Amino acid sequence: MMDPMEPLMRPRGFAETALSPLKMRPLRRCRCYHGKWKDRTVYGVQRELKHYGCMADLLGRAGLIKEAMEMIERMPMKADVFVWGGLLGGCRIHGNVEVAEIAAKRLMELDPEDGGVYTVMANIYATERRWEDVAKMRKLMNGRKIGMNNACSSIQINGITHEFIAGDTSVPKAMKSIEF
Repeated sequence: MMDPMEPLMRPRGFAETALSPLKMRPLRRCRCYHGKWKDRTVYGVQRELKHYGCMADLLGRAGLIKEAMEMIERMPMKADVFVWGGLLGGCRIHGNVEVAEIAAKRLMELDPEDGGVYTVMANIYATERRWEDVAKMRKLMNGRKIGMNNACSSIQINGITHEFIAGDTSVPKAMKSIEF
C-alpha cells in the first residue's frame, strides 16, 4: 500500500526527515487512525515516541481528541508525559473534561510532582464552572505539597541581567530606574 503522504510530498520536493511521516496528517482524517494503515516505515525512519507526542499535540489542538486517544491506545510503546501532555493541552483548548481527566490521571502517575498538570485541570474545571472540582485539585496540590512553577522573564540591559517573576508588583519600579 502506498504511503498516503507520498503524492503530496514528492511533486513539491519536500525533504524527507524524521517528521516526514507526520506532515499534514492533523489537517485531515487519514486512514492510519482507522487501523487501515499499519505502522511501518516509508522513509526509512522508525516511528519513535517523540513522533507520537507531536501527533497527540497536533491532533489535540485540531480538536481531534477521539483520534488522538485512539492513536495513543494503539501505540506500540507506552505513552510518556509528552504524549499525555499534548492530549491534555488539546482537551483544555476544546473543553473535553472527560478525556482531560484520563490524560491528567496518567500524567500524575508518570510525574506526580508536576504542578502544571494540577493547574491545567483546575483551569479546565473552572472554565466549566465545576468549582468543587477546582477546590479538589487545589486541595490535592496542597496535600501533596506541590507548588506551582512561576513564569519568569529576563532582559539584559547595559550588561546587567534583570529578572522578573510573574505577578511581581515591583517590576514597574525596577524598570523606571533603568536608562536605555
